[in-house]
Amino acid sequence: LDLLTFTAASTVQNFVALLDTESLRLARQVPVASIGPLTTTTARKLGFNVVVEPNQSTLDDMVEAIKDYFPGTR
Repeated sequence: LDLLTFTAASTVQNFVALLDTESLRLARQVPVASIGPLTTTTARKLGFNVVVEPNQSTLDDMVEAIKDYFPGTR
C-alpha cells in the first residue's frame, strides 16, 4: 500500500472508527493524500501523515497531485 486517500473529513473519522488498535497503528504508517485543508486537519489530528494536498479541492486536482507525488510512475 503506497498511499491512503481521503476525500472528506468524515471519511477519515469513519475509517478510524472501523479499525482496531493494531490496524490503526499500521494505517498511520502509510502516507496520506487529502483532498483539502479541512480533511488534512482532521487526518493530522487523528495521527496521519498527509503528504499530498492539491491546491484546489477537487478530485481531478487530487489525482494530479498524487501523480506528481509519484514521479516516473505514469
